[in-house]
Amino acid sequence: MTWKGGGGKRYHVYTAHGSPLPFSRPVNESLFEGNPDTFGDLWKSFVAALVEAEKSGTRQVAIERSSVDRAVYSAVIGYGAAVDIFNAGNRGGPGSFLEMVIGPVLAMLTGRPESGALRLKVPGSADETELIPVDLTYIDDEEPIVLVVPTKISSRERISQAAVHQRILDAIGGPGRYRSILCLANENNVMPERGVPKAERTAERCFARDTLVPGTIALYQKYIAKLYGLYYLDPPFEYITGKYSNLPPIRNFGNLLTSDLPGLLQVE
Repeated sequence: MTWKGGGGKRYHVYTAHGSPLPFSRPVNESLFEGNPDTFGDLWKSFVAALVEAEKSGTRQVAIERSSVDRAVYSAVIGYGAAVDIFNAGNRGGPGSFLEMVIGPVLAMLTGRPESGALRLKVPGSADETELIPVDLTYIDDEEPIVLVVPTKISSRERISQAAVHQRILDAIGGPGRYRSILCLANENNVMPERGVPKAERTAERCFARDTLVPGTIALYQKYIAKLYGLYYLDPPFEYITGKYSNLPPIRNFGNLLTSDLPGLLQVE
């Protein structure tokens, strides 16, 4: 598929054999491992690194960042591509699968149980509580920092949810105790070439690009709440190279597992 975004990336799509429609979401050729045997070896190495990190308590996997990115990207986007082709009506599946991958991975590395929504006591109230419906949370009652991890295939307009939830957590729990990082797959979007009828929008007559909202993210970061990082499986070129200012830290997902996680759990 033609790529009209930044960074000179290369993408392809999949279709069912013998049919041009429907086609899958764009797949980044530098990240996706399509050979089953090679992917199996890649995934086994990733799992082995997770198990070793869990045993040692280091909170970091001792493999290359790129290996983490390729393993998780291939699993998540491979599943998403299959859903696109064979179960096109199930739009929530890939997002749920992303959460199902990230949830236990971070539980292993943090040594904390994976949980979800937070119920917090309202300050100054005897028994009133509020339920904040965040995706993933990691709590250790003996540690001061709670890690909050919303997950999305892409942010687009949904970036507001993570920021608003963080603002509520700051108001109820106090600034600094709850730290939100947003884990995402990508910001890819598929568009048809001008004038192509809907029934003829095959992969050859469409193109892929990033849909970016840096101004919106910067406004939320400045005026709503501070996010501690956006971690992408396939980060937009303009975000990862620092083209835009006043954004949260934007990193590859592999950076979270190979270097960044210990610092996120430490008091500043």
